[in-house]
Amino acid sequence: LRLLLSLRDVPEGRPDLVDLVPDDDDIDAMLHFINARYESDVSQRPAVRRLMRERGVTEDEIKAAMCYTAENPFPVYKWFNAWLQQNRRDAVVAKHVGPFFILIYRGMEKSPRVVARVARGVQVRNIPSLRALFDNYEELCATGRVVNFWGLASFSRNDKLANWFAGQAKVDSILYVVGAMSGVSFDPCSVMRKPEHELVALVPSSYRIQSAVMVNGKVLVISLEQLPHGPLAYVKPLIPAAGGGGGGG
Repeated sequence: LRLLLSLRDVPEGRPDLVDLVPDDDDIDAMLHFINARYESDVSQRPAVRRLMRERGVTEDEIKAAMCYTAENPFPVYKWFNAWLQQNRRDAVVAKHVGPFFILIYRGMEKSPRVVARVARGVQVRNIPSLRALFDNYEELCATGRVVNFWGLASFSRNDKLANWFAGQAKVDSILYVVGAMSGVSFDPCSVMRKPEHELVALVPSSYRIQSAVMVNGKVLVISLEQLPHGPLAYVKPLIPAAGGGGGGG
């Protein structure tokens, strides 16, 4: 975590993160929060104990997942995903992002898979890649086209929550829908007060577009079919992927 948040450049194409660049105070606050919450709460949860005892998930892997679910004192998931989603893959990025990614990825590999219908809502705002997709969806979202999510893409099994993240049709937004997605639930490690019923596919995740429809000029609804993860994996999987979406066993 310290290495990840010591990377102080603003990721290319993410002007929305200029005011989010972490400093040493953010690192100290986040480490204190995660360590304290782990000792007082998360480490005592039966579901977490089972993951560690039966699946071999380590304490550091649990804490990395906790960081991903946290909004405060610093939204690590925003900074982490922004670096996974951009094109820089030099030695500096590998040094600062790689260790945290491996903790998240290995913990996910060891965790049980859940298959469910899910949705993901994102607001376009001033993010250039999302604006381009929203404005040119007829070309960029052609049926059969393959799209990849290079960062951890959280999908929800709760449609109302996905619509809330999308701005409830009040702002330009994109709603991704997957009929049957294989992913990992972060709920056992979540530091949120209420579970968000999230599923996260092994990253990077790949999908085939089935349809794309603009609703009332505000919400772009993209229906997706999940594709195998293995061919895109950043690191060698511990267990070879089998079948359609999940990877790992």
